[in-house]
Amino acid sequence: MTRGSGITGMVARAGRAFIAAKGRIPEEDGAALAEWLLSGAPILDGDRELLAELVLGKWGRPPTRPEIFPSHPDVLAVVAAIRAGGLQKQVAHSFGISLRTVANYLKMFEEREKAIADGLAKARQAK
Repeated sequence: MTRGSGITGMVARAGRAFIAAKGRIPEEDGAALAEWLLSGAPILDGDRELLAELVLGKWGRPPTRPEIFPSHPDVLAVVAAIRAGGLQKQVAHSFGISLRTVANYLKMFEEREKAIADGLAKARQAK
């Protein structure tokens, strides 16, 4: 079966909503798959494997998460929004991230600033 047709397309579409619900509506994205499952159509082995991967959360994350670092554009944007007077809850909502992620970004950025300041102070002392 080709991607985007039959059950493969339905599982892929439902899976995208399941993985990152930001801006997705599972009731809409998963409707075709739910209808197909309830229709009594035969489920082939490859289709079973796709469904098993979906429900086991194997589609939930890539094998390795992209590394986020203090100078990452997302971190810088969140820190800038907070420093511009934004409340953490508002910033989290506007960026579509959790409060915990906002706190992690702030901590990461502040630790980097401290390390830079400490390094500069040591360099000045060495002169």
